[in-house]
Amino acid sequence: PADMIQADPSSFKACIGAARHVIEFLLAIHKEHAKDERSYKLQIREDVLPLVAMIPNYIDQEHFVGVIAAALDVEKTAVRLELTRLLETTHSDDAHETNANGNNMVTTSDTPARKRIDNVRAYLQAVFSLLPNDRKNDVATHFKNITTVDI
Repeated sequence: PADMIQADPSSFKACIGAARHVIEFLLAIHKEHAKDERSYKLQIREDVLPLVAMIPNYIDQEHFVGVIAAALDVEKTAVRLELTRLLETTHSDDAHETNANGNNMVTTSDTPARKRIDNVRAYLQAVFSLLPNDRKNDVATHFKNITTVDI
């Protein structure tokens, strides 16, 4: 980006202006690689809805609920219900976490550090889902012992 800005700042602005949001990008990528409609919908629930849940602005969140509903050819209500279910599941899962020593520890998603970890985890999961299967195994093997304590 720095070289592009130095060479032609207006072309950089044009690229940024034409860029798609990560949610729209993931919808398109998963659509291309889905083996069928049902697996596409389930993949969107797993990989894209967590990103929508992280959006702090409810109006922006509602925008993407509509985008996802249109992409999946379902009602907005269905997307909202799955989003609510995902949030409920996430909050109950966040209540206990195992540290590096195997001990359970109580956690909360309300701390800034915890939110950063959740954001990083969600983005990494989205990127991980785009990797070819042989690379997924390499990455999973390399990072399997990393815990939130290490981050």
